[in-house]
Amino acid sequence: MALSYWGEVDAMHQFCEAKYEVSPWLAEFWNATSNIPFFCLPALYCLYRSYGVYDLRVQMIWISMFVVGFGSFMFHGTMRFRWEMWDEVPMFFL
Repeated sequence: MALSYWGEVDAMHQFCEAKYEVSPWLAEFWNATSNIPFFCLPALYCLYRSYGVYDLRVQMIWISMFVVGFGSFMFHGTMRFRWEMWDEVPMFFL
């Protein structure tokens, strides 16, 4: 395993992708990058399309998708326990 920018891997769950093979900044490069649309698209929607949408339920769906996507990106990017909780706990609320 290559050197890590984020420190020692301390996540409870380990996945089959090799750690820090592609980049020294992302532990699981492909898992992390595949989450980018899950927080970029909701962020863009909230910034540009939610103007005039007064239904809080619709806005909460997009905000929830952003939180799950960002947490998952950070978890797979760092493989740290703190971000693992940001990946898993919001999924329980959905």
